[in-house]
Amino acid sequence: LEGGRVRIRFQDSVMQTIPMGWVEQVIRLQPGDRVMSCFKVNDGRGAKSLKTDLGSVLQVSAEEVHVVFDDNVEQNVPK
Repeated sequence: LEGGRVRIRFQDSVMQTIPMGWVEQVIRLQPGDRVMSCFKVNDGRGAKSLKTDLGSVLQVSAEEVHVVFDDNVEQNVPK
């Protein structure tokens, strides 16, 4: 975000925008992590969705994260 702030989501789904200086540790994504992610829409181009959805990380590579969303759709999404 602008102005040195980041948006975070806590495990209880509360979202807040805080100064980056408050962040003490960044945790790398791992298989099994729960995420809220944009997804590729089925428009023939694989465009990025305007909304996000909940899912679980299955695999992490250098460029992408393989996510299974809660509706059982699996996709590779860019990091």
